[in-house]
Formats: sequence, structure tokens, C-alpha cells
Amino acid sequence: MKILLIKPSSLGDVVQALPVLCHLRRHYPEAQIDWLVFSPYGELLEGHPDIDHILSIQKPQLSWSLGGEDLLPLWRWFRENKYDMSIDLQGLFRSGALTWLAGAKRKIGLASAREGARFFYNEVVQDSAVHAAARYLQVLDHLKIVYDPLLFRLQTSVELPNVLQHCSSYLVFHPYTRWKSKLWPWRNYEELARKLLPEPCVFIGNGPWFPCEGENVIDLRGQLDLKQSMKVLKESRLVLSTDSGPAHLAAALGVRTISLFGATDPRKTAPVGEKVEVIQSSVACSPCLKRECYQAISMACMKEITTLKVLDRIFLK
Repeated sequence: MKILLIKPSSLGDVVQALPVLCHLRRHYPEAQIDWLVFSPYGELLEGHPDIDHILSIQKPQLSWSLGGEDLLPLWRWFRENKYDMSIDLQGLFRSGALTWLAGAKRKIGLASAREGARFFYNEVVQDSAVHAAARYLQVLDHLKIVYDPLLFRLQTSVELPNVLQHCSSYLVFHPYTRWKSKLWPWRNYEELARKLLPEPCVFIGNGPWFPCEGENVIDLRGQLDLKQSMKVLKESRLVLSTDSGPAHLAAALGVRTISLFGATDPRKTAPVGEKVEVIQSSVACSPCLKRECYQAISMACMKEITTLKVLDRIFLK
């Protein structure tokens, strides 16, 4: 049995698809299970005990393009491996086309797939669940596989950065996200760090620079690759994050995670884990599901989440 999972991006989505991988391995212990993913998300999957091969390709610039210079070696790989089953968890034209190109006998995809991707499947999974992670798991229902939704089995083998190796406890702040409408005011992070003295507050992530100063602030923004970020998250006492990939990663690693929601809907995209807490804005227009805010009071949803609310939640347990 040879199985190909197609979930190229993004970070949070790849994390939340991991239980599908883990239970495919449990159900088919002797199978070859490969995962097709965009760089650099392949780093996340390196060393995972349930993956045989990571097919890491560059993301093409155009949404309808299949893979540029990666396409020919990928096609050769498909011809050599002759998959029995390909599973598309992305549900877009490009991933659907790659599902077909893999040439598997069973081409499985989600009913919610867009851009005509369903054309490439011969088995369609009725994914009626609200949350994205639950929709992925409905593939296992389709295959009649019993599952634990919290089985991720992520591996973190690198060492902590030197600056953290002697910290007995620290918190992680991840202030970035691709949607402007999901950003918490940057001054709030600095204010929160001051109120958490003397415990170290570690800033991670990549995005626009803003000052974050304080005697207990450790600024590692832009300095960590994905594997190093995983280690920093894993060893932390608590992670505070916007609705973003690192929040999903922290939750899957079993770390207590507080995620801030304004424009987006936690019923659909909240991190999944045993120690996840959501602080959701209560303003009338939230969640709007828009990348930018067009209200008279800009970003009122995220401004309504005060540092006091977050501080109360941090000390709640």
C-alpha cells in the first residue's frame, strides 16, 4: 500500500492535518505514506515517525500553476511509486490536479474543494464539519478509521537558543499574522511584558519591526527557523499569539496556548489542543472574516481585547 497526502500549506493547516497522517499510519502500519508540501513547511514534517518521504516543492507564483521546475521530477516520482491512494486535504485546483497527476487508483478529496478541484477526484468526502481540523478528520470517517483528534506526534530535536538554555520558565509572544485585521496592537505586548516581570517574555516570528523593550524581554524575531521555533514553543510555559500558524503549532505541541480572535471565527479556525484558550472580541462586527478593517473605529475588535483581559487569563490557572 502506498499513500500520498497532499496538504501543501499553510503552517496552521499542515499542523491540523497531522492527525490524519498519524491514524493512516496506525491503520496501515506497513504502508508507504508520503506527504507533498510547500517549502519551507517541509521542515515541520522532518523526522515525523509516520512519514516515509516528504515531497517538498516550491510554491508557484500563479495559483493555477502546478510546480514549475519541480514538476518534472515530481512526475517521475509519481510514475516510480504508483500510489494506491492520494488524498487532497487542500481542496484547490492545483492540489486537485496534483492528486490526479499522482495516478493513484483512489483519488480522494473534500466536497468543500474549490476552483474545480472536485473534477480530479473519484471519491468525494462529505466534509460538513464547521472547524477545519474536523473536516480533515472526516476523511478518516470516509475510510472507516477510528481516531483521536489530538494525535500529532510532532518531533523537536534541535537545542534551545543559548539565551534560553538557563531560563527555568518563560512565555512566548507571537505578534504576527498575514491578515492586518488579526493584529493585536503592538504596544499591548510591551505593556504586558512589563506586568509579567520578572518572568522572561520571548518574542518570535517574522513581520514588520516594532519596538519591544523591557528588562525581561528576549527578542528572537527573525532569528529562528521553523525547527528552532518549534523547540522554543515546546519548552515555554505559555504561548500568546494572534490567530496564526505558531498558535496551532504550540497547541499541537501540548503547550498552554492563548489565542486572540477578532476578525476571524474560532469556531472555524481555533487552535486544537488540550490546553487551548481563546479570547474573542465582543464587538458587534466580529467576526467579519475580512483581511482589512473598514470600520469607523479601525481594528475595534482587537483593541477591545485589553492587556488586563489577557493578564487575567494568564493568571487564571
